[in-house]
Amino acid sequence: MKRNLLLLLAVLLATKIFSQSVLTFQPGAAGIDAHVDNLNASTVDVNYPVVNAGYNTVGGTPTLSHNFMQFDLSAIPTGSTIVSATLSLYHSTTVNHSLSSDNAELLAKVTQAWSEGTVTWNTQPTFSATDTIHIGTTNIGDDKPNIDLAAFVQDWVNTPAANYGMVMHLVDEPGSIGRFQTYGSSDAADSTIRPKLVVSFIPPCKDETTVLQPGSDGIDAHVDDLNSGTVDVNYPIVNAGYNTVGGTPTLSHNFMQFDLSAVPAGATVVSATLSLYHSTVYSHSTSTSNEELLAKVTQAWNENTITWNTQPTFSATDTIHIGNTTIGDDKTSINLAPFVQDWVNTPAANYGMVMHLVDEPGSLGRFQTYGSSDAADSTIRPKLVIVWNNCGTLGIDKTASENAGVSVYPNPVNDVLQIKTTTDMAVDAIVYDMLGNQISVAKNATSLNVKELTPGFYLVRLSGKNVSKCIKFIKQ
Repeated sequence: MKRNLLLLLAVLLATKIFSQSVLTFQPGAAGIDAHVDNLNASTVDVNYPVVNAGYNTVGGTPTLSHNFMQFDLSAIPTGSTIVSATLSLYHSTTVNHSLSSDNAELLAKVTQAWSEGTVTWNTQPTFSATDTIHIGTTNIGDDKPNIDLAAFVQDWVNTPAANYGMVMHLVDEPGSIGRFQTYGSSDAADSTIRPKLVVSFIPPCKDETTVLQPGSDGIDAHVDDLNSGTVDVNYPIVNAGYNTVGGTPTLSHNFMQFDLSAVPAGATVVSATLSLYHSTVYSHSTSTSNEELLAKVTQAWNENTITWNTQPTFSATDTIHIGNTTIGDDKTSINLAPFVQDWVNTPAANYGMVMHLVDEPGSLGRFQTYGSSDAADSTIRPKLVIVWNNCGTLGIDKTASENAGVSVYPNPVNDVLQIKTTTDMAVDAIVYDMLGNQISVAKNATSLNVKELTPGFYLVRLSGKNVSKCIKFIKQ
């Protein structure tokens, strides 16, 4: 299984699951680096053309030196995921590396602020003895390309205020004399030998909110079997139920559709909340249970031509429940996320929904009534609030997540990953990290608690009757 998962991962990566941004930093005179040594312990050495650190004789005096450097990473959004960060140092044509002994160096994370215009050996900032990256020994003319700096850069991008850069020093200083490494600094005359940092990263997902509460341009329609051939345009209320009208038992439905074009196709719907506000023209019935369903419509319709006789088909299973109401009740927290996610994934299939009694026709005198988009009072018109993020910047493959009769949402997820199948059945779920290691197993699951997972990318394999799918998701 693990091997299969790794093969799947390789294929997915080959098709660009995660499109990445790449930035290259190779500053010139504006770069931040500084050379300090204990021979000139109080001297500020601005515009020093080489990155030099080690233990050597200078004018007959044993001299220990450090080199500080810092990159301005403000162009990388805070919270981005660092895929890779490689530092390349190029040998100096002014001074070459030593060869007398082991000259292995460390890059240590600096833990205090410093300024290249004031730093000296005596005033140099503190740096970590453990948070370090090893640079091996060198020979004359050696460059050090592709030093893995990802761990440092991830920390600095997570907490920009703690980016104090790093210092290069011998692994075992001072040790024996005549050991140092020397590279071009940001002040080197030759721009090609200045320190270069290449960072590949995935920007963080940012939630956006879209509020839809249309007026007369809204799409909704009331139909009933008493006026079965009548088009009722600009009806001011959303009304559905079974009631007596002029002495005649009348069954009614209400269709509504929201224009979701403001939400990019394929976006991840974090939440979608529909609010319906009681009508001041007619109120709900109270005679008995007036529970309603919102059912997904499966055919196109037009509010200017629809009648009871021509109303479109709608699903008997893809529904959302609306509980009982009493006079004056609003319904302000109807969870429409599954519907909206489907419509955003496949905009051409957004035929809206219909409201009808749970058990129609049933007993008389049961209905719910709310303001429609044609209500004179704009505050009682249906309102849909959608929170979404366009993870197209992450290259999330929505098609793979939403086919084969199964999907997961929200994606990215913070705490609970919901599993949706076409038949609302439970499935078995196995979560893997991106190396194919099994993280958790859940039987007969309709949701997964992922709150304790480390933020990052995961795969979940879902299996059940007529369902077998591996889906990518992001834990925020």
